[in-house]
Amino acid sequence: MRRRGMVRASLLSGMLWSSALTGCAPHRPVVTEPVAVTVDHTAAARPLPKFKASWDYRDFWNAINDINFSAARSLAESEDQRTLADALAEMALGHTATAEAMTRRLLETRDTLVQRAARVTYGALLSARADWRGLAEFAKQNGEGGFDDAGVATWASKFAETRTITEFTDSVVTLPLLRAKTGAPVIEVRVNGVRKHFWLDTGSSLSIITSSVANECRVSAIGTDTLEFLTAAGRLPARPATVASLSVGALHVTNAPAMIVAREALTLRADESSPGGPQEIAIDGIIGFDVIRQLDLTIDDLNGRVIIRKPTSRPYDARLARNLLWFGLPIVVAITDHGTIVHFALDTGAEETYVTAGFTQKTHIRPISVERRIVHGFGGSTTQRGYLIPKTRLIIGATRIQIQRVFLYDAQYPTIFNIEGTLGGDASRGLSIRIDMTNGRFEIL
Repeated sequence: MRRRGMVRASLLSGMLWSSALTGCAPHRPVVTEPVAVTVDHTAAARPLPKFKASWDYRDFWNAINDINFSAARSLAESEDQRTLADALAEMALGHTATAEAMTRRLLETRDTLVQRAARVTYGALLSARADWRGLAEFAKQNGEGGFDDAGVATWASKFAETRTITEFTDSVVTLPLLRAKTGAPVIEVRVNGVRKHFWLDTGSSLSIITSSVANECRVSAIGTDTLEFLTAAGRLPARPATVASLSVGALHVTNAPAMIVAREALTLRADESSPGGPQEIAIDGIIGFDVIRQLDLTIDDLNGRVIIRKPTSRPYDARLARNLLWFGLPIVVAITDHGTIVHFALDTGAEETYVTAGFTQKTHIRPISVERRIVHGFGGSTTQRGYLIPKTRLIIGATRIQIQRVFLYDAQYPTIFNIEGTLGGDASRGLSIRIDMTNGRFEIL
């Protein structure tokens, strides 16, 4: 039997040039250098700007879409809307039990818009704590149509009987950092005791293994159903499975939920137009955000290492307020030099950082029309037309960064919120980043 479901993964993300700013530009500059994300040391001495959250919203839902829950509460026209704004604010602060209790009260409201948002939020909360049984029952009661947050509700019934156990064998473990040809960070893991190399991909909801690795490591699918997971390139078939033993540094997971996909689905084809022919990039598998969220993870490209810590509560630091949210996908909060708040999806599996047209609207930065030329071996090249911001500066945590040659793309995110761009795998190249979902912190060190 074939069922439809969606689990978001970034491994095959073919991004489209933005069509939101189409127009004629007869003389386009040619860009050959890639996007560059660097620490802006020249501005380090300047004081950090204060957040300047916009309150100029049309209505409650406009504020909700912009992840401004305080403004949404002030614009609420009913007690149900106020409760929803409060529940989302609690979720952003990491108070998941409180958020879950508040959201549960809205599941049967007569306000259909609030009800739909509450159902999506409640499903996200259940999936965040891997309550597969609860999510499966909830999906059965309410139907699967409201679960656009990576479609994990569709998969929940397959993992409902799975008892996943996680434990740390040490408080800190350091592993060598490798890089895929696409730039994605890669580490060694053990699948049922067999050494393999997996991507660290915050853009994938669940961990993924190829069918060939599943056969070699004795990982069997659950049942006979074939489901689907969603990439920017379309839907791909996959089968649910549990990995009896998955070790990622100091973290050991017993009965880890995973997706089995055909080897071809995890074989990227790069440089299609190269005279030498396409290059195949085989991938053993992916460690998704379902595992990464349980780690205090540092990707230290400067020293070629990955540091995996057992998460612990860290003391409050005004300079490092919670800036890593999770609403069906990890979201990084950044601010511009003028204090404008912008939101980026965190996707370490994406090849490069990019922004959307919403970024230009918020920041009032005017992009320029360019040609992007990618030079291949033996003199071949590919040329694309699009829009680019030559340089922009952002503050993430306590660090000022500069992004050069950032392109605009159309992007669809599995969330009810507006997202202004994506921080890709290049955000850690030559730098060190720390992902700590337990404390809601994303840092560039």
